[in-house]
Amino acid sequence: MKKYICLILALCSFHSVSALEKPTDNEKSLIMVGVGAFDIFRWSKNQKDFQTLLFLELRPNIALLSRRKVIVRPLIAWMYADFKASFIGAGLAFDFLISPQVTFTPSFAPGYFAKGGDIDLGYPLEFRTSLELAYRFKNKGRVGMMFSHISNAHLGKENPGADMLSIFYAIPFSLH
Repeated sequence: MKKYICLILALCSFHSVSALEKPTDNEKSLIMVGVGAFDIFRWSKNQKDFQTLLFLELRPNIALLSRRKVIVRPLIAWMYADFKASFIGAGLAFDFLISPQVTFTPSFAPGYFAKGGDIDLGYPLEFRTSLELAYRFKNKGRVGMMFSHISNAHLGKENPGADMLSIFYAIPFSLH
């Protein structure tokens, strides 16, 4: 039963292509490149090294919803932790335009987690939730900080979850 609920949640996070709005005129597609730390709350003084997190994320300028101060767009995310484990997922990002220069973006992306080394999150289907705060440049590029949590929502026997903190730069580009 848990597998079916998980599948329904994953499918619901995507929007029908026929319902897509035209791209927003004053926004651009973004390729986000980031680096940070994986599993930040399990660090201890006895741990020799922290676990490095690298990530790439694509956010096309396809508005699933576009209102005056809110833009909802799809995302495709890839993370690589400690050079052994990885995650790939797709979901939604909700840009709240606090000001012309500041954006607050929560996002949700279900995806596949490939365990590696000593990183095992208990189940291959994981859900990544993120909160980010970014400064927007005039060219629509961004620099910011992201806090993320990845968990299997108790689908597996174990659900250790992991928290990540990272910094990123979002490179703007046009799809046309």
